[in-house]
Amino acid sequence: HPKLATSSSTSITLNLSLYFYFNPAFTGFYFFRFCLRGSEEEAFILALSECVLSSAVEHFLHTEGVAGSNPAARTILLLLAYRVATLFSNLASHLSEGSKNHMIRSAITVSIVPESMGGPFVYHGDLETGIAAAAATGFDGVEIFPSHANDINGFLLRGWLQKHSIQLAAMGTGAGWLTRRLRLTDPDHSVRAAAQDFIGGIVDFAGGFGAPAIIGSMQGRHGDGVSRDQALDWLRMELNQLGPRAHAHGVPLLYEPLNRYETNLFNTLSEASDFLETLNTRNVKLLADLFHMNMEEVDMAESIRKAGHRIGHVHFADSNRRAMGFGHTPAKPIAQALMDVGYEGFVSGEIFPWPDPQTAAAKTLESFRTAFCR
Repeated sequence: HPKLATSSSTSITLNLSLYFYFNPAFTGFYFFRFCLRGSEEEAFILALSECVLSSAVEHFLHTEGVAGSNPAARTILLLLAYRVATLFSNLASHLSEGSKNHMIRSAITVSIVPESMGGPFVYHGDLETGIAAAAATGFDGVEIFPSHANDINGFLLRGWLQKHSIQLAAMGTGAGWLTRRLRLTDPDHSVRAAAQDFIGGIVDFAGGFGAPAIIGSMQGRHGDGVSRDQALDWLRMELNQLGPRAHAHGVPLLYEPLNRYETNLFNTLSEASDFLETLNTRNVKLLADLFHMNMEEVDMAESIRKAGHRIGHVHFADSNRRAMGFGHTPAKPIAQALMDVGYEGFVSGEIFPWPDPQTAAAKTLESFRTAFCR
């Protein structure tokens, strides 16, 4: 059904449940069409397995006579169909990107936070315009910086992403600090609770699109009466709650070490990686931001190799926070290190829109393709 292409995942699941229940024979064709954007082999396997299930359901209906005589059995069958449809809907969403999920992909930043003007975001303002521009330039994904999870219409966003054949790479939470002064290590318990709620909303929203949320500036710092140990205890507690929340969506939570002028908690990948080992959750990964790393790491490529599988996202920025190639950071050794450790995520341009947004975006993609031989 054409409307399903732009429906939310919940709507898709409900529609598929009805297909399973009322006309199971039709769903084989539908799923084959739904999965054409994945590899042919995966689409065929999914369609075949779905047809087998449909036949089993139809056989059950006829042999057990539940189609018109047993309301309880019909209810159980509908619940089963809903559960299976959920599984297929999620699987089809993953297949829709095909082999892209097995390579390093490019992304660019889009901010819809008015207060972030002048910050390291290439596109500002209208979200659909930014998505369209990113796709037209050739990026695989967009990293969105929202004011709040409730400020984005998920139905519209899903439609824009599908229309332009682009993914949501990640979603930032920094507006919680920028506009509300929320941080996970604030001495005020109510502020910490509000910070977790703010981040949790973005974790849930982004997770619905298969994308992770980023904790950067909202991590806070110690000082002003808060000891380092106390700040780290609070941070550990919050990450232990937010990590599993992200895991429920099948995505990691991203923690970003910042430079010494922005936080005094962790400034290097090694320090942050050691801290993550103290967590109860194993679903928190590192965001390697090359701008911060240029200031704090002795050898950026070696730091990436040591962090290895801990890296879940990369910010592709030159030494001056401009597009890679407009500063002095060597991209090729860093790209090689990422490939050496088997990194398969996004490399996202969180950069200043200098000299203008389109030039910055084009330079980022050019540097990405050169560094990763794409």
